[in-house]
Amino acid sequence: MIEAVLILLVPVALYLPGHFLGGSLVLKGDGWAELALLRLSCAIAVATPVLLALALLRWYRTPVLLGSFVVAAIAAWTLAPRGARPGRRPAGRWDLALYALVVASFSLYANPAEYVLKDRDPGVYAVVAAKLARTGELFTRDGLVAAVASFHDFADGAKHPSFFIRGDNLLVPQFFPGPFALIGVGNLVGGTWGGLYLVPVFGALAVGAAFLLGSELFGRWAGFLGAALLATSYAQVWWSRYPSSEVLTQFFVLAGLWLAARFLRGGGGGTGLVAGLLLGGAIWCGWTPFWPRSRYRCSSRTISSSGARCGGGLTCAFRRSFWAGERSSISGRSEAGT
Repeated sequence: MIEAVLILLVPVALYLPGHFLGGSLVLKGDGWAELALLRLSCAIAVATPVLLALALLRWYRTPVLLGSFVVAAIAAWTLAPRGARPGRRPAGRWDLALYALVVASFSLYANPAEYVLKDRDPGVYAVVAAKLARTGELFTRDGLVAAVASFHDFADGAKHPSFFIRGDNLLVPQFFPGPFALIGVGNLVGGTWGGLYLVPVFGALAVGAAFLLGSELFGRWAGFLGAALLATSYAQVWWSRYPSSEVLTQFFVLAGLWLAARFLRGGGGGTGLVAGLLLGGAIWCGWTPFWPRSRYRCSSRTISSSGARCGGGLTCAFRRSFWAGERSSISGRSEAGT
C-alpha cells in the first residue's frame, strides 16, 4: 500500500520543479496556454537528466526517484525569481484552441499499438524500459551469457539483436538511453500500459509545442494550422502509437526551439537555460543532427547553448558504452568480409 502511494506521487514530484520554474519564465502577454506548456517543458527538462543519471547509476527506484524530484522541487522553489511578474492575459479563444488541439491529438494517439515485436525498435524500447522499471538498472549482468562465455569467446562489443555484449556478461541496450529512462516512468507508474501511453502523451504535447513555436515566429493562425497538420499527419499518428524515440525527440526539439525563440525575444537567462536542457534532451534521445562528428569529443560549435553543451558532454561520456560496440561489430564484419 505504501509503495503504491509512493509510485502515484512520482508524477506529482516530477511536475513540481517545472511548476516553480515555469511560472518564473512568463513574459508579458502570455496566457494560460503558454504558462501550462512552460511548466510542463521545465518539468521534463529537469526530470530527463535526473532520470538518466539514476538509470545509469542503478538507482532507478521509486523512493530514490521521489526523493530526487523533491530535492529538485525545493531547489527550483528556492532559485525561482520572486517579486512582480508580467501580467498574463485572460484566457481567450487561442488558449481554448490549443487545449482542444492537444486533446484531439491525444484522442488520435490514445490507442497504443496492440503488439510490439521484441526484435524491432519499439520492442527494444518497451522491453528495456519495463526491465528498468522492474530492476532499477539500465545495464544487465547476465549469468547465462557469463556461463556461455566460459567456453565461447564473445567479441567485445559484439552487436546482437537489441543489445551489445561488453566483456563476459554485460548487456548494453542498443539505443540512446533517454527514451528508456522516460518510458520507464510510465512503466513504474502504470505498468505495461503506462509505458505504452507515455509516448502518446508526448505526441500531444509536441503538437502543443508546435502551435506555440509557430505562433511565436509566424503568428497565431500559422501556428494553429501548422500544428493541426502535424497532429493529423500519418507519420505523427503512426509514431505516437509506438514506444520509440522519434516522438520524444520531436517534443524536445519543438519545445526547445520555442523556448529559444522566447529567449531571443528577451526571455532572460533562465529561459535560455531551459531551452538548452530541452535541446540536450534531444541528444539523449538520439537526434543525429546534434551528434558530433569527432569520435569521442564534442565540439562547442555543435550546440549553441550551455545546457545543450552539458547534454552533449554527458552523452559523449556514455558514448563509449553505447556505441563502441557497434563500431567493433562493424569492424569485425568488414574483416570477415575481406
